[in-house]
Amino acid sequence: MTHSEVGSLVQIDGVEYIQASKGEIGYALYGPYERFAIGSYSVAFSFLRSDDNSDADDLACIVDVVADSGNLQIARAAISSSAIGKSKSFSISLPFKLNAPKELEFRVYSLGRETIIVKVERSVRLVRETLWSKYFRQSDASKFHRILATNSAKIAALRNFGATISNVNDSVKIRCMGVNFFAHSREELAVFDEIWMRNAYNFSSPSKTVVIDIGMNVGLASLYFAQMPSVEKVYAFEPFDQPYLRAIANFEINPDLRQKIKPHRFGLSGKSETLNVLSSSIATISTSIRGLRHGDRQAIEIRDACQIFKGIIQELEGADVSLVVKMDCEGSEFEILERLAACSMIREFRIFMIEWHKWWCSSKTSSDLVAPLVGSGFDVFNPTYALDAHAGMIFAVRST
Repeated sequence: MTHSEVGSLVQIDGVEYIQASKGEIGYALYGPYERFAIGSYSVAFSFLRSDDNSDADDLACIVDVVADSGNLQIARAAISSSAIGKSKSFSISLPFKLNAPKELEFRVYSLGRETIIVKVERSVRLVRETLWSKYFRQSDASKFHRILATNSAKIAALRNFGATISNVNDSVKIRCMGVNFFAHSREELAVFDEIWMRNAYNFSSPSKTVVIDIGMNVGLASLYFAQMPSVEKVYAFEPFDQPYLRAIANFEINPDLRQKIKPHRFGLSGKSETLNVLSSSIATISTSIRGLRHGDRQAIEIRDACQIFKGIIQELEGADVSLVVKMDCEGSEFEILERLAACSMIREFRIFMIEWHKWWCSSKTSSDLVAPLVGSGFDVFNPTYALDAHAGMIFAVRST
């Protein structure tokens, strides 16, 4: 996923940018941690001119392509103030070559000398000839071909893995690893890679299980759980309209799995409330229940996690199943776990798989999630990267 160290998210003409003002030094963009196959590529970084940009020959920022959490530098270029300041917009294509598959980041480092306005989306083009080259040369502006062209590397990697790609009403439909899904942007491809290719939420259980999917997004995790033989049912929760509707569309094209999934059009937190927040019609990930700084206003419904879980437990009364919780809810995990601890409900669950995010409060750390789990008899695995402790994964299993 894409993150930033400095700057703030802005929308200009419906396009998302990160703006880092003068004096802000650090990574305006890093990520999105996507895996690319062997080949020659080119990644494009697009900038807008700011009113306070100068035409000096000083350096404004550095763009690069790195792997291995930044330890392996593959390509790098320095951008001057004059390059950004000469015209309304500026774009640089950075070529690079991979001799082995790598998980890559495309970063922009602001030196604090100019205001940097950089497009969040960094388009990657596969340079070498492939089976998909005929699509890259298409001059029409159909949505189907745009998705193929702007995500060529990821699409090609899936194709080489055995995926089939089809055009359904000008939408890209992908079938891979026994599941069907629609790809509207790079985000769905990145989520599929994380969940299905990397098995981020893979678990095995000797008993029948029921999974609670908090942060359903476009439904790829719910489908992943539903295909597990041990999983009897998936309760899924998503408060935002765009990902919820995309999830329903994905469930519809997987009739053998959808019968296991019970989607809910609301989110979970520490209390029940209706919030009016800003959301993006372009992006479906990395949006918390507090919304974005810019976007379209939307009313979202949030419900008390304790009350919802009590209802699920009552519904499953008498069933010999273990409860598994998956959380990827952009900061709400802290309030949810605090609420479950206050209700003495944590021990009702067998497994927690939590992708946590330090968005809301600088005082929160992974320890605030680990402590109540350990206190409730869970063995906890916390592989949070010490040098980048803004987010991470936590896995907890109760063996007693």
